[in-house]
Amino acid sequence: RLNIQGVIFMDGDGQHDPAYLTDFIHELKNKPVVFGYRELDAKMPPIRRLGNLIAYFVIHNIFRIHRYGDILCGYFGMRSDVFDRIRWKSDDYGVEAEISAIVGRQNIPFSEVQVSTIYLDHNKGVNMWHALQILLRIPMWNVLHGRE
Repeated sequence: RLNIQGVIFMDGDGQHDPAYLTDFIHELKNKPVVFGYRELDAKMPPIRRLGNLIAYFVIHNIFRIHRYGDILCGYFGMRSDVFDRIRWKSDDYGVEAEISAIVGRQNIPFSEVQVSTIYLDHNKGVNMWHALQILLRIPMWNVLHGRE
């Protein structure tokens, strides 16, 4: 039995399989933050794959977080002992990228869980406009979440 206090986030559109919750809980036992990541393969719509690759490159190089590449996966969790340290401002598709930036900037230990994704609607999710908005916020995140 795992006794961990925290929260696990997942997209509410049926895109994430709840079967991975036990994997997240198990990983949270060892690390305070756990990110889900999807394979950036042919099953992922090409525009999403491109947006993910661009987001990974930018976030990785500015905030020095070494993730597998899927910065925009909405399936992630954090323990209560770090929740107050991770104060994000985004309230849209940028949440995942901003939280990755904060974790990288603060050197918070994390692990990752590979998850499958159910693409119910290939037209939903992050599009190029959303990706551009996220990229334009990165300089603000760099100021807001400077090294502490």
